Amino acid sequence: MLANQEAVHLISNVMKKHKWIDLPAQGTSMFPYIKDGDVCTFVTCAPSDLEKGDTALYHTVQGKLVTHRFVKQQTINEDKFYMFKGDTNLGLDEPIGDQQIIGKLIYIKRRNRKVSAGSVSSILWSKAILSFPYLSQWLRSYLNSRGTVRI
Repeated sequence: MLANQEAVHLISNVMKKHKWIDLPAQGTSMFPYIKDGDVCTFVTCAPSDLEKGDTALYHTVQGKLVTHRFVKQQTINEDKFYMFKGDTNLGLDEPIGDQQIIGKLIYIKRRNRKVSAGSVSSILWSKAILSFPYLSQWLRSYLNSRGTVRI
């Protein structure tokens, strides 16, 4: 999802005030878990509350909004960073600091259906995508063959 610093500031303020926000998904980096046009509901969370496999909303230093899966926490030069990855991406994103994490995904709304991020199917998908890296390669190949790759 493209944004700028003003949009990031606005979304962060809405989250602080209301503790949740609905945002439309763009791109294919989390396909098929999150599809282009799905509406994602995020709630505030402390970065330390993220568990491996959770999907979070954060912003890059360039002001781009990203929703990717939490992979691990890493210490670099005594600073704590969080590592994320899109399900169809082949590598990890840039390290993210505490202040860049905006919220945690709790629901995906697709057409007339609402799927919980805590549902059995969501948890199983999370475990599969993190345990079998070749799934990301296969998904990327599938999207490339359809000409629909949009990160």
